[in-house]
Amino acid sequence: MGESDKEILVEPQSSCFSRNDFMLDDFQVDKFVAECKKIVPLNVFKKELDEYLRLLKNALIELINQDYADFVNLSTNLVGMDKAINNLTVPLGQLREEILSIQNDLDSTIKSVETKLKQRADLREKKVFTQNLLNITHCMEKIERVLKSAGNGENEVEKDSSDQAGHLIERVASDFNQLQFYVTQCQGHPLVEKIRSRISGITSTLQKNLETSFQEGLKLGDTKTLTQCLRTYAIIDKISYAENLFRTFAVKPYMKIITEQALQSNSKGLQGLYENVLDFVPNYCSKLIDVTSGKTLDPHDGLSGDITQSIKGYNFIVNSVWPEIASAIQNNLTSIFAPGDPDAFHKKYMITMHFVQEFEKHCRSQENIKQLRNHPSYNSFISRWSLPVYFQIRFQEIAGKFETSMLTPCTISEGDAPLYVNVTQQFWDCVERCWHENVFISALCHRFWKLLLQLIARLSKWLSELKLQQEKPVLASSKSSSAGPTSAQESETTTGLGSNDGSHVTVSQLVHIFADVFHILKQIPDLWKHIILPKLPPEITSQEKDNLKDILLNKRCSDLQEKLPHLSSLLVDNISKLSANCLDGAKNIPRLYRRTNREAPVTPSPYITNLIDPIRAFKINNAKIVSEEQLLEWSVAISESVSEKFYNVTSDVLTSIKRTEDSLLRLKRIKKSDNPSANPTAAEGGKMTDDDKIRLQFALDTEEFGKQISSLGIAVDKVSSYKKLVSFVESARNSSSNNSAT
Repeated sequence: MGESDKEILVEPQSSCFSRNDFMLDDFQVDKFVAECKKIVPLNVFKKELDEYLRLLKNALIELINQDYADFVNLSTNLVGMDKAINNLTVPLGQLREEILSIQNDLDSTIKSVETKLKQRADLREKKVFTQNLLNITHCMEKIERVLKSAGNGENEVEKDSSDQAGHLIERVASDFNQLQFYVTQCQGHPLVEKIRSRISGITSTLQKNLETSFQEGLKLGDTKTLTQCLRTYAIIDKISYAENLFRTFAVKPYMKIITEQALQSNSKGLQGLYENVLDFVPNYCSKLIDVTSGKTLDPHDGLSGDITQSIKGYNFIVNSVWPEIASAIQNNLTSIFAPGDPDAFHKKYMITMHFVQEFEKHCRSQENIKQLRNHPSYNSFISRWSLPVYFQIRFQEIAGKFETSMLTPCTISEGDAPLYVNVTQQFWDCVERCWHENVFISALCHRFWKLLLQLIARLSKWLSELKLQQEKPVLASSKSSSAGPTSAQESETTTGLGSNDGSHVTVSQLVHIFADVFHILKQIPDLWKHIILPKLPPEITSQEKDNLKDILLNKRCSDLQEKLPHLSSLLVDNISKLSANCLDGAKNIPRLYRRTNREAPVTPSPYITNLIDPIRAFKINNAKIVSEEQLLEWSVAISESVSEKFYNVTSDVLTSIKRTEDSLLRLKRIKKSDNPSANPTAAEGGKMTDDDKIRLQFALDTEEFGKQISSLGIAVDKVSSYKKLVSFVESARNSSSNNSAT
């Protein structure tokens, strides 16, 4: 514009708005003020707007100063422009009138041309319509003449009559196809309606001749005749008629072998019947398949040389053979669809699916197989099998057995079986039965997969509901424990007596359950890899297989794995309670030494041995059931719990003794201050007090308890409660020594 083209940009010195806010297409004052009001108060906002206005005015003045010369010369350059504009007004008006006149002439000319073109198009359509009518008449006369000559020549020609008839029929079919086209173009004309009966007669005669030739070609296996007939049917767009004719003439009579009587009389049963049905394709359909698939024909069939014939559009296997087979099976073999006997139903279904697979091999291409599977008769045949009812029966059979086993008392089987308890045995039997070859059906894979997950979830819930029966403490010496379980324990192990229901178990049963669950967790990955994975449908992608594997191994098995600590806690609590029942001997120690004038103890108390016996017996009895590492883990946990309870009893007794001792000491000090000449007591003469004897007994017991823990193969350093117990006893003895010295 002027001396400088530099744009002057003014940016507000504000924290709540910017220059771009005013440049928005949808700028609204109310919205702008509301947004800024959230950031700063109104008085600050007004002050910033005033400052921005001042900056804009200064910028405007600066812009005018930059291009001042152009602003001044603007009015000078406009002098005389009004006279120049007036001089141009008159010639522009004349030019406008001339242009309008020319436009009117062009519009009228275009309209006249369009009218003539429309008339010409109408004439052309009438000419074509008339020509089609002439062609209809010509084709009708030609077809009737050919058919008449063919009829007259039937009595004269002997040897080559079939060949001539085939050529004439093919010729008539070509002309008839043209006739059909012309009739379609002249639909609704009186002439067409008048000759409709003649067209129907030609159609009937042509189809009758084609049907006769087709049947003769099938009987004689004449490839040339079949080729001519199929080509003729294709020309007149009657492919479906040829397929239905083959189904009626050839397939239906043969499929009368599909009856209940034939099924009962066949030595191979249903499989033998299906083998007879499959023989129809190579024996009766081979010629048709060769003609329609483009196979090189034998020159001895009547054609000169090796000529590859391919007549597209036919599919006799899918549209003729299969519908008749499916219809005959559904109507005449209704007994095979009954799901009442699941074993028989499964066998018949698998034989039938094998038959379907063998039948699909005759389709010769994936495209034909796809057409077969999309055929209505195929879907109707597959849906006839009551697979949901079959699965429901299997579900009740499998899940019912498992539920029954959980409601009955737990029993432990004898021998070297991989699983011991009846519940886990039944669980694994149910899991394997879901995928057994005599139970599993590929079409129900998703249902059996869901049943597998339900079985695992149900087992997890049952494990979480397990409770231990209240047992009487079993006190046995190490010698008797090493000899094995008692007769009562053996009876309990083998029979499971004493369990009121499936949720109450004994310690022995619980150990066996733990071992079984641990074994099941190791077997499930092999089950997935070797049994489930090969039976998944082929259309499942690798990503979906990985998802299924994750659900089974990482989610369901994790739920089952999380129940093992619960079982361990039940075992630990039960055994530790049995041991803790022997701690009454520790509570009775003060009565043994207080005011009894007994000698100072030199041996540990007998209850220490009884305290460890339940742990030792538990470890010996279950050495062959679970691993040594697991037994050690349980033994450490039980020892930790028993040590904690031993510490609590010891703490209570020694704390009570300490309080009594401190009280007596204060009384002695008071008496001594009142009577300084009093002689010291026997305790003050250096003899061990009753309380010291009690502390010494607890020290011996604690030391023996540690030795007994070590005899179980447990490092006492791993038992934190025992270390706390030792520390407390030593502290109590040291405190007593200090008091005596004082």
